[in-house]
Amino acid sequence: MWLRHVRLRAHVGAFVDGELSGPRLLAVAAHLRECWACSGDAETLRCVRAALRRHRAQAPAPLALRRLTRFAHGVPTA
Repeated sequence: MWLRHVRLRAHVGAFVDGELSGPRLLAVAAHLRECWACSGDAETLRCVRAALRRHRAQAPAPLALRRLTRFAHGVPTA
């Protein structure tokens, strides 16, 4: 069960971006309906990406940009 969660969690960003298809899309969608943590991550990604689209004209501060980049790539923060 845990390994399946880890495997599917790795595809949450691609799911939010609409990059998945076929069985993987269905598997991640089903996982998001069941997993509170992953569905929360998906919603956070949607919100962050929507905010970035709304404010494209404004360049984020260097530290904020590094943090957002790390978050988008799933890199844990220290």
